[in-house]
Amino acid sequence: MTTRTYAPYTLTPLQYDGAASPATRSAIVKYLRYMRDRLFEPEPNLLEMRLVCEHCSDAINSPWLVFPPELLAELRRSIEYVKLPEELAAWLWGAAQIGVEPL
Repeated sequence: MTTRTYAPYTLTPLQYDGAASPATRSAIVKYLRYMRDRLFEPEPNLLEMRLVCEHCSDAINSPWLVFPPELLAELRRSIEYVKLPEELAAWLWGAAQIGVEPL
């Protein structure tokens, strides 16, 4: 994991200027489309899933997030092991419980 510099009181790393890279945005769109309609949309590949997970990792690792410490620590650890769309959906649900919605 690389060290990021964050904008004060936001979840956004400064080097992204408030926006994800085009490849990350494309991967997020593909993930969201797949989760909306699994029958007709292709599943994101491992690289695309890694890009989405890195985006989520940037959001959850913001130094401004401090409460609740136990759940936050678990989310920060577990995002590193997410590989499947269903696992990411479960992780996003947990993040939403503390008000973090990176997608």
